[in-house]
Amino acid sequence: MCTPIYVTFLIVFAMHLCFTAQENKPGRRFTKPFLMPLLLLLYLVEADVVSIWVVLALVASTIGDILLLWSDNDSSFAAGLASFLIGHVFYIVAIIQTIDFSVGIPWWFWVSIMLYVAYGWYFHSRIFSDPGKMKVPFIVYGGAISLMSLATLLRACTFSGWGFWLPFIGSLLFIASDSILACNRSRARIPGAELYVMTSYVLAQVFIVIGLLIG
Repeated sequence: MCTPIYVTFLIVFAMHLCFTAQENKPGRRFTKPFLMPLLLLLYLVEADVVSIWVVLALVASTIGDILLLWSDNDSSFAAGLASFLIGHVFYIVAIIQTIDFSVGIPWWFWVSIMLYVAYGWYFHSRIFSDPGKMKVPFIVYGGAISLMSLATLLRACTFSGWGFWLPFIGSLLFIASDSILACNRSRARIPGAELYVMTSYVLAQVFIVIGLLIG
């Protein structure tokens, strides 16, 4: 792994978490836009074959990161959510291209779909029990991120070890991050929510990208 880029990424990530924990908005706004571009640079350097879909996913994530810096503004938040939605679609395409469908789809995958649907139904029924203008966008976004996670799960048919586990764990961290974000957005403010969101979000991106590099 390219050490200078990796070390720089870790330093910026650590700085961003410190600024987030301190609720230092100028520091957060300075460091956050560099996170995904550094991860993208690491991917471009390390990949034997560059997937344009991974590149586009990280570019869309960068745009989403910048827009969500002003998440108090509903328009900016909605645009940021749309950017991440597009990013998940790009990830889905990138992940599906790595799967060997000739081996067939195992029975447990269909059971897993029901588990994802059950979680989505329970979460949205509890968090969005009252009608609101962000309910439908969050449901659509939740569907996209669930499909992305299911795509990583289907990689178990083709990959084993870290090549499978890293993207799958990363997708679950993505779901955790966005679940916390939705709770914090729709209900009373959760203490430390921004720190939990950013930690799980960045680790999700790292695990997915490194897992795809390995696989």
